[in-house]
Amino acid sequence: MIQRATIFVAAAISLCACSITVSQNIPNPTVSGASTSAAQFDNSTDINGDTDELVLTPMLPRTNLAVTQTKSTGVVSDAKIELTDLTPTSTLVATPVIVDTLGLSGKIMFTQATGLWQINMTDGKLTQLWEPPKGSYLSGLTNSPYGDQLVLAYAPPPSDGRPQIGRTGLYITDKSCINDANDCGDNLSVFLQRNAEQTFTSPYWSPDGKWVYYSHQEDSLDDVGNYIGFSMSLNRLQVQGNGIPEILIPYAGQPSMSVDGSLLTYVSYDLETYARGLWVSEPDGSNPRQVVPNNIFGAISGPQISPDGSEIAFAASAMPMANKFGGLSWLDILLGVRKASAHGWRWEIWKVPTIGGDPVQLTRLRLDSPWPAWSPVGGDLAILRLGGVYLLRDGEALLLAPALGHGQLVWCC
Repeated sequence: MIQRATIFVAAAISLCACSITVSQNIPNPTVSGASTSAAQFDNSTDINGDTDELVLTPMLPRTNLAVTQTKSTGVVSDAKIELTDLTPTSTLVATPVIVDTLGLSGKIMFTQATGLWQINMTDGKLTQLWEPPKGSYLSGLTNSPYGDQLVLAYAPPPSDGRPQIGRTGLYITDKSCINDANDCGDNLSVFLQRNAEQTFTSPYWSPDGKWVYYSHQEDSLDDVGNYIGFSMSLNRLQVQGNGIPEILIPYAGQPSMSVDGSLLTYVSYDLETYARGLWVSEPDGSNPRQVVPNNIFGAISGPQISPDGSEIAFAASAMPMANKFGGLSWLDILLGVRKASAHGWRWEIWKVPTIGGDPVQLTRLRLDSPWPAWSPVGGDLAILRLGGVYLLRDGEALLLAPALGHGQLVWCC
């Protein structure tokens, strides 16, 4: 009880501090566009310096979000889903593999607290493409279908010595980033700027090059600036367009698409139970179908559709939702209290048919928040986890390159 009270007091103090910050004056709402016109992209912006400009983006009222969710989520099937384990044992090989013996192609790009990195999958060469300035935060990335640009989920260093809290906006590189090491940050421009209450994460560039999909979270405040909750949605923004984000699916995020652009997959969140399920839909969010129900896993992240469009690889905690919150009160859940575990949550890589079916376990490695990526030619999977980038092959996870922390990765080109 004492520990719970201490956590509650700490949370209350944190919320009070937030209310002081967000009650400051906010600039008039405007939208930062995604067109390449000079008015919408200011290439003189100093990303490595301070930035205080906060730009609002359109957002549906919470009541509208709830109505849209009811219309879009459809009817969940009552069919029983079984978990299939084709990997009773698997091995984490910590010795770096000789990449040029594996017959791979393309390149893997991944994000870290230390910046943006690239692995040449032909010869295994590891290159740092960008080292962000101290105090910044880099999380997600997506590559253009032409392989010449990236959109990054990035938070520049806060001004006035304020702490970095990881609220990322979306930034776009120019065409020299991927070709010239250490040049990404020199020509980084705002793609979609957040306001004080927003966070944009998990960007995904559509295969036709027209859209960037992303996760959007926004705090809700009362009339005097006190935090009263939050909303979240899966949005998209035209790369060449009017710069107005389109809200596709409320309470969803972490989008990715099939190679032909016909199928969108994403994680959907139940804000009452904190459960996560896996869904697919048309590119505009219509015709949603659930492929992994909310009660199978404790958490799901990073869904990626295979190049042939038949399967979705994803990371998941193997703790079923039924056991996740057993013995905890609603206050424990609200404050993020979890049952004690010697090694935290056990995450593994799974796959499931895009048409639905039994999820199949691919690893048994007790991974730390992994993120998967398919090879562009299919078959092989790479994963980024705390400790390195690995290739999954024949029941083994082969080390491709070291990695000091969490992030996201793409395998392309």
